Amino acid sequence: ERNLAKVSEAEQVQIQGIAAGIAGDNAKARELQVRLAEVAPGDFRAHNALGTTALGDRDFKKAQAEFEKAIELNPQAAGAYNLLGYTYAGQNDYEKAAETFRKYAEVAPQEPNAHDSLAEVLMNGGHLAQAEAEFQKALAINPKFAGAWTAIAQVRLLRGDARGADEALQREKKTDTRPIAVLNAE
Repeated sequence: ERNLAKVSEAEQVQIQGIAAGIAGDNAKARELQVRLAEVAPGDFRAHNALGTTALGDRDFKKAQAEFEKAIELNPQAAGAYNLLGYTYAGQNDYEKAAETFRKYAEVAPQEPNAHDSLAEVLMNGGHLAQAEAEFQKALAINPKFAGAWTAIAQVRLLRGDARGADEALQREKKTDTRPIAVLNAE
């Protein structure tokens, strides 16, 4: 903290907030997070951080407002679309979540997580064929995308295709050989 005077006020607040979080002073870190959005109201990252905290608190209305502000400030903020989609999903609004994840995929076309997130809400909304297609899109972008084959297995089980689910789980074990992934597939 001895060099704080050399950086902008927003950077000072951000550094102090990170230091408070590392020190385990969550109340101070939260205060500084709010302060950062006041000092740098045009920085989408400050609003995205506030939205993330609100989402963790399950304060969906606040999270939605902050993610929408982040997107307004930076329409290419892919992470804000992802978290806004989960904000809608947390409220069981799967159609709005799917619409938001589609926008995320449009903003970040090479991001497999966009298709994975969309697939999750499609699956929760009962659109199983579409969900599997989106998981497959994630795999087309990154053939080693962790958990995609396990998710496909879940979709197939929900459709009553136990054999297809088993095949997907075998592919998962070949794709992701980390012990925890293999255990999960087992």
